[in-house]
Amino acid sequence: MTLLESWLKKCLKIERLVGKIVGKTSSKVYDHPFLVIFLCTCIAVAFGYGYTKIDEETDLRKLYVPQDSQLMKDEAYWTEKWGSIPKLETVYLVSDPMGNNIIYEETIYPLFKIHQEIIKLSIDHKGKNYTFQDLCKKHPMTGGCIILGVLDYWNWDEANFVNDPLSQIEKGVNIVSQQTVNPSYAWAAETYDEDGKIVQAPVAQIMYYMSDEETLAEPLHKFEKEILSYVLGYQEEMKKIKPKSTVIPYLSCSINDEVEKSTTSDIKSVAVGYSIMILVLCFTLGEIPSKFRTHPYLSPLGIITTGFGIISGFGLGGYSVKSCSLVTILAFLILAIGVDNLYIIVKNFDLSELSDDPKERVIKAMKKSTSIVLTTIKTIGVFIVGMTTPFYAIKYFCVYGAFCMLFVLFYQLTLFVAFLSLEAKRIASGRHPLFLFVYKELIQDTSNKEKESIENQPILSDQENIDNEETHDDKEQKEEGDDDDDDDDDEENKDNEEDSDKDIQKNELNENSQSSSDKIKSGSGSRSGSGIGSGSDSEINSNFENKKNENKSKEGVAIQHTELHLNRIQSFFKNKYCPFILGEKMRYVILGIFIIITIVGIVFSTKVQSGFDEAIVVPDDSYMKDTFHIIKYYLQKHGRVFYLAIKGGTNYWDTSVRDNLVELTDKMEQSGWVKNKYISSWYRDFIEYAKMKNGTSPYIENGWPKSEQFFWAFLTQDFLSQPQYMAYKFQEHIILDPTATKLTEQIPSSRFVFRAVDILDVQNKIDFMLELRKITDASSIMSFVYNFIMFLVEQYVIIIDQTILNIGLSIFIVALITLLFLGHPKLFIIVLIVMVVINIDLMAFIHFADLTIDVVTMISLIMSVGFSIDYSAHICHAFINRPAENRQLRATRAITEIGSSVVLGGITTFIGLSPVLIFANSDLFRIIVKIIYATIILGLLHGFVLLPILLTIIGPQKFLNGGEEKEKDTENFDSEGEKSSEDSLLDEHQIPLDEMKDEQTKDSDQQKDKDQKSLNEMGNKDNKVIPSKNDLFSQWLTASSGVSDSSDNDKFWDLLGKTKEKYLEEGGSMSATTWMTASSIHTSGMSDLEFGVEEKLKD
Repeated sequence: MTLLESWLKKCLKIERLVGKIVGKTSSKVYDHPFLVIFLCTCIAVAFGYGYTKIDEETDLRKLYVPQDSQLMKDEAYWTEKWGSIPKLETVYLVSDPMGNNIIYEETIYPLFKIHQEIIKLSIDHKGKNYTFQDLCKKHPMTGGCIILGVLDYWNWDEANFVNDPLSQIEKGVNIVSQQTVNPSYAWAAETYDEDGKIVQAPVAQIMYYMSDEETLAEPLHKFEKEILSYVLGYQEEMKKIKPKSTVIPYLSCSINDEVEKSTTSDIKSVAVGYSIMILVLCFTLGEIPSKFRTHPYLSPLGIITTGFGIISGFGLGGYSVKSCSLVTILAFLILAIGVDNLYIIVKNFDLSELSDDPKERVIKAMKKSTSIVLTTIKTIGVFIVGMTTPFYAIKYFCVYGAFCMLFVLFYQLTLFVAFLSLEAKRIASGRHPLFLFVYKELIQDTSNKEKESIENQPILSDQENIDNEETHDDKEQKEEGDDDDDDDDDEENKDNEEDSDKDIQKNELNENSQSSSDKIKSGSGSRSGSGIGSGSDSEINSNFENKKNENKSKEGVAIQHTELHLNRIQSFFKNKYCPFILGEKMRYVILGIFIIITIVGIVFSTKVQSGFDEAIVVPDDSYMKDTFHIIKYYLQKHGRVFYLAIKGGTNYWDTSVRDNLVELTDKMEQSGWVKNKYISSWYRDFIEYAKMKNGTSPYIENGWPKSEQFFWAFLTQDFLSQPQYMAYKFQEHIILDPTATKLTEQIPSSRFVFRAVDILDVQNKIDFMLELRKITDASSIMSFVYNFIMFLVEQYVIIIDQTILNIGLSIFIVALITLLFLGHPKLFIIVLIVMVVINIDLMAFIHFADLTIDVVTMISLIMSVGFSIDYSAHICHAFINRPAENRQLRATRAITEIGSSVVLGGITTFIGLSPVLIFANSDLFRIIVKIIYATIILGLLHGFVLLPILLTIIGPQKFLNGGEEKEKDTENFDSEGEKSSEDSLLDEHQIPLDEMKDEQTKDSDQQKDKDQKSLNEMGNKDNKVIPSKNDLFSQWLTASSGVSDSSDNDKFWDLLGKTKEKYLEEGGSMSATTWMTASSIHTSGMSDLEFGVEEKLKD
């Protein structure tokens, strides 16, 4: 046995095990549907309660920045020394969108009124009144509220402004204290003249620092809403003063509140999408005109099933992990995946015979739908890979996604099976699909028209859409063709004839199977192996031949109502689509086109850039749109404030440290990233002041303090007492600890301030952070550059690499699971190729759609792997399990059988997402939907064009004896001129038969005797006649007549498999009719011969 064959047999065992588990579960559920519904409802309620406990994370730094990154380490140090990022309430005064000058008396004056109203505001919270003074952050020296901004020029006094409106701006100092006003806190994008005086600025600002105490969080949030309400209300009044000018608030709660507002408003569009998907499901799960194929209640029940999975998944997440706003879109995405599974299940249910036992219909439908287990496991695998990302927003998204998918699969295998069982019983009892109180007797007369229309439909034998009459006409028209064409026509007509034989057997056996079984049991035919053998076989063959023309007009009724849908949808795939794309020349032409598209995709996918626009997370009508515009085009473009933080343990008195600090500052200024090449450094001012005090201060000698003690005394008693340097202390540029005894401990940390140049472009932001970080790392001074907005830049640095890594791992996991379940390494390679090409095209789409790689697009791309695998896995599963003469026919059968369900699933998702795209109130959801749309289109395109072409060119072929891979020999006919049924079955199911052979070899002689004894007892309990080994049909027929109870199915088929294997070893032969007849007699009441032959062989 080859290694490949051994691997395939192991993989087949896995698939069989899954099929058995699904089948047994479905059987149990069918027997107790209402109990299952009750239990599933209880489970959903228990887990769903966790939904109320969901704790949403709103800190953008925790969500979008890797927690082990250098930035987070620097921020932890910053928080320890300078406290957490302050809650800052900012009011911007903007001239107009064009950025014209705002420095006019009439435009600045309204800021005094706004300021006075804000500091007068108060709120009541839980019976207590809070004022601005209660909630503001206090100055460590003066004890007053910390307020910075343009009004500092006039010492926050309206009277001072009236007396001297604009001259103080030119002076650049406070009118009372004469201290320099930091322009970074007063203006944005200001312009200076040759003398360094401010002459123009498009933006003025006021910043209110609020308390960060946790006990004041709730009243502060309420107070912020009051500020917001007042400032937005003042916008109209501001326009009266100057038409194009306005005031715009930016509060610490703004982003979180606006994101919540956006999420709430977008839920409405998601609800509309849900409703549309339900309607589409109602029209596509069966045919509306048909009374036998319509499932009006399965559609909403299917949605309820998926909804249970979503609620349970979210509830389990609520018990264990935090959430974020991005998780909201999961509800829709999981529903879309669940809908795809519903189509597969219901389609397989509809393809079963209406005359079958309803329980068997449900079991067969679920066993044929095991591919949903495969696709769900792959999607969960993708989510598990996503959990490895360092971004917590993606971690939370993937955790909730994995939980939801797990529960959706659980409920679809239990709860939906219970609903499907009730539907099967409804059909079997003849109840009307809508009016359940109307029985078959009442609708029988109204269904004649439908039955007549079905009888007139061309039949699709063996689910292959083959019309014998059409094929016969084609044969007559092509008799004059060349020899190759004749051979092809003969082969096709032979297949059609065999399929017609199967259909005739269905009619014959459906009508007479019970009487045949009774005849055997009553002794009408001999019970001995020699008495029933070839005589019965010949009689049945003759009977089938005589009935062929008679039954031709009744084929539509024999197939009943299961083929009507195939004619309308699947016949397109078989008769038009597949012959076109799988033509000998056309498939290579199409393959060449895909190669060209992939090359183009690779080129443009390399041009995708990272970036994150905060404006995408807020509603379209949010005031924050204007705020982000100011930040982007004024604050960032014309200089953001940054800090060079010097860590503790630095001996500022040491001259070598002094030289290194000066060198570090100089390198920073010369890096090209510091505006005006100037860093505001208290240490540099200290050096200059010490030189100035040389000879006049007792602490200074040769322009430097004499010792560490003198350094501390000169710093605290002289330098920081000077008016021009007091701000360094007040603004905590230098942290002092008078209780310490050493200078390294007396100054735990300090910081320098600078403004950055234009860092608007994403790549510039990355270069800015990395180059300055490189300078600080190279210095002996322990330091780092910091600004709280840099958290986004940290994301930019690694997001593309993380995206490629996660998508690559996801694709590999998907392909690996495909190899594990479907077995063949060629399918692993094919799925890998298709998934890689889809994601290359998606990356190119992101470039053409003018999107960037950020956490949102990364989540969408991870989801795209889960989505696109649905369009490939089902087809591969159908391909590997479809017997056919060659790979083209197998690909055609796979597309024909599963294609409509996959396409309908994609179309339903596409239509259901349209309200989200049209009515979404934020770019966040639009971006996700656009990428999903692209995924659906590319997934269907590659799954229905590229995938079948690859399957026909390099797909796995049939496995013959020894595991040798080669096509089935169509020229190997038996002596009667047709391929023997044994060879055909052996070719299609070699591995299952080999396994039975191995099991037989391992059996002991005692077990063999027991099997033979069981066969004798079943064949004839009275006479105990042992059937002849050379009369296989007699053994099967006798066994089938003796084992009529469905509970003995497993024993029966095990016995048949062993007797067949033993018979084949002795060189016996048997016709297809013999095998089918024996199978069908045993499964009387089930006209689907494939269930009797194929499925039982697999089991």
